[in-house]
Amino acid sequence: ADQSLASLSSSLSLSQSSTPKPKKRKLFTYINSNNDESNNSTSM
Repeated sequence: ADQSLASLSSSLSLSQSSTPKPKKRKLFTYINSNNDESNNSTSM
C-alpha cells in the first residue's frame, strides 16, 4: 500500500511540474468558489 501511495505522489508531482501554474491556480479558485456556493446554499 505504501509503495502504491509513493508512486502516486511521484506521478502527481510530475503532472504538476508539467502543467502550467496559472491554470492550476485557476482550477483551485474555481473549486473554492463552488465550495463557497454550496456552503451558502446549505446555510440558507
